[in-house]
Amino acid sequence: MVEEVAILCGGRGRRLRAVVSDRPKPLVTIDGRPFLDILIDYFSRFGARRFILLAGYRGEDIEGYANEKRQSADNISVEVSTETEELGTAGALRRLGGMLSGGVFIVANGDSYCRLAVDRLVSHHLAGGQLVTLAASWQDDCGDFGRLELDGRDNILAFREKTGRRQGGMISAGVYCMSRQVLGLIPTGRCSLERDVFPALTARPGMIRAYRCGQPVMDIGTPGRLANFCKWWQNNGD
Repeated sequence: MVEEVAILCGGRGRRLRAVVSDRPKPLVTIDGRPFLDILIDYFSRFGARRFILLAGYRGEDIEGYANEKRQSADNISVEVSTETEELGTAGALRRLGGMLSGGVFIVANGDSYCRLAVDRLVSHHLAGGQLVTLAASWQDDCGDFGRLELDGRDNILAFREKTGRRQGGMISAGVYCMSRQVLGLIPTGRCSLERDVFPALTARPGMIRAYRCGQPVMDIGTPGRLANFCKWWQNNGD
């Protein structure tokens, strides 16, 4: 298993502020614990031992969480990289260059959860030779999500913007296995993984592929989705 996991925690969470306004999204309380705890505990089950939290908005809260986590967990390390200006998801990752110790690492969104087999994602990545392996999940209604266009070998051909139309398709599950070389392809300044880096990789055949994880993805980005996840977690969490 890859031991290093970077979690994207820098979003402002504007759509969620009607119900949560005193903390960043990854620290929203789920059944008495921060959402980040759920993510870190899950990846730890697959052997992850080093977590780098890529913070931005209310980064001091993320740092406070990391300090508490360091004191309570003796088998993992938790570090924080806080941006001083908004860099986007890819810009935040670019800062990892001097922090990573391995050649392959996991990236996860800090506001979504997917109970995928992380070890299989990593194996799929190592066997395929691509720079990025994106965990993909089937969604019956992709109207509010960007949709993936795949070929017969699960190479990602395009990232389609959300259309608002009710149609099924594969979407990103918010978990990626990446080779370190990707960091050198991220331009300076503000940059998005989803809108800039990943679409650029589709022009290079075989460089970005999907791993069909077979599990649903849930996010906490809106009041309704947060309520749905809390209800789901009460019945399915562990």
